[in-house]
Amino acid sequence: MSNYIEVSFNIAIKDSDLWAIDILKDELLSIGFESFVDEGKDFKGYIAAKDYDNKALTDCLAAFYNEYNNIATITFDTKTIEQQNWNQTWEKAYESVIFGNFCAIRPPFNEPVSNVKYDIIIEPKMSFGTAHHPTTALMITLLSKEKNTGGKTLMDMGCGTAVLAVLAKKTGFTYVEAVDNDDWAVENAIANAKANNADIKVLHLNHWKPQTEYFDVFLANINRNTLIENMKTYCDTIKAGGKLILSGFYEEDCDKVIASAAACCLHLTDKQTDNKWAALTFEKE
Repeated sequence: MSNYIEVSFNIAIKDSDLWAIDILKDELLSIGFESFVDEGKDFKGYIAAKDYDNKALTDCLAAFYNEYNNIATITFDTKTIEQQNWNQTWEKAYESVIFGNFCAIRPPFNEPVSNVKYDIIIEPKMSFGTAHHPTTALMITLLSKEKNTGGKTLMDMGCGTAVLAVLAKKTGFTYVEAVDNDDWAVENAIANAKANNADIKVLHLNHWKPQTEYFDVFLANINRNTLIENMKTYCDTIKAGGKLILSGFYEEDCDKVIASAAACCLHLTDKQTDNKWAALTFEKE
């Protein structure tokens, strides 16, 4: 197993400008960072040692300063973390996330949550998807609206921890696939499916073969550019009348995502937002 780099970001920023931290994290994801742990205004970011590039990080921060007129002062330091010690890091920070009486997403060391329909155990390790981030929460909110799921098929593209795939299986979808391009995420997704007794098929993106008009619901919580670049591929796998549910982008990006979807004969049926992040549901004509 490879090691990870923990980057501690120390941030001086006005409370009124805290929204910019989420934008910075989005930029860090684009250069290989996989997860974050908040510590007030400061936060820690985690990236595989093989993917860490100090110049790429400093260039990313410079671009952020330039784009947002030096909205913050940011310093950082790094240290190496062995993968087997990852649990010790995240166990200190992660709490259960509860969505009304619909579901709870919790780490395995937390007690089961009562009075929810679905109690989901997720061990994030180095993968994205603990329901703490607004985009995952938005996807769960939209997924909760799906009714009569029996006999239906669902794809969780860019699955991370597979939290959405596991939840989908629990809600009654007959067949669920979860796909990611990261080896560690695939391993993590398989473990989480097993922990929840959820029979889902987990694949590395390199081994995924799109099937025409196969899925009733297609989920993708990825960055805007990746969604737009792959819109047609995603659309082609969805049955007529099926749904594409997307997140991983900001409200200001919605018009671009909607236009890309419309070009693939997908029309918007729902929109949810949370702290400048957005999630959209489309239906295939």
